[in-house]
Amino acid sequence: MDIEKIKKAMANDEMPQELAQKLFTDNGFLIIQNCPAGLEFGVDYKSWTLADKFLGLKLIPPGIHYFFISTEKAPRIGFFKCFKGNEILLLRWDKQTESFSEKLASKEDIERLKANLQNIDRNLAAYPFSTAQNWIQLSNFINEKTIERLKPKNVHGLITGQPETVTKEEELAAELNDKSKVFNVDREHPDRVRFQDSAGLPIMKVKEGFEIPFTKIPDVPVSFLLLYLIIYAAIFWLL
Repeated sequence: MDIEKIKKAMANDEMPQELAQKLFTDNGFLIIQNCPAGLEFGVDYKSWTLADKFLGLKLIPPGIHYFFISTEKAPRIGFFKCFKGNEILLLRWDKQTESFSEKLASKEDIERLKANLQNIDRNLAAYPFSTAQNWIQLSNFINEKTIERLKPKNVHGLITGQPETVTKEEELAAELNDKSKVFNVDREHPDRVRFQDSAGLPIMKVKEGFEIPFTKIPDVPVSFLLLYLIIYAAIFWLL
């Protein structure tokens, strides 16, 4: 893919028909349904404030990409996706949760959308090739296996700007299947159930499915570190 040729054609608004058709048939699409205006949406190195009738992104080149979106009242959320050719990813925005719906699109939904791409073309923003080279240099050592290993285990592999947490009280309420036994205060239960750590702070943990499974750093014996320092010092002294 000649990125410089594409950038020049887009800058001059004179893209040859053959090039436009090739990009349309060889590259991917991200479709986001029910997305309201005013949200911040971005991919890789570029972001925009969404206007009315926005339906997603077109001409996404094959490879690793990072998509993100945020509202005024909620932290930014995003996900990595490895696009493979003329692939379509269909998501739906949930206004109540201010996140993507956990209901996955069916094969039939994708096929209907694929047949209708030409009709919604004007509602799709083009991938920002002007910053493509910067993104390639930044993500060059990331592959699909790395993403699959490190992404959170929720439905879309969403990464949140502020980790979603649950308190120990919420866990207990879920275990009892009765919030009233934990959070309600009445004559029989004058004190609300509270769990605190040694500093008096609430006990919380990252919500299941939103943890990032970072690679664990192995424990290194002190003797090994001392040996390393001795060898390093000897080499430095010899030089």
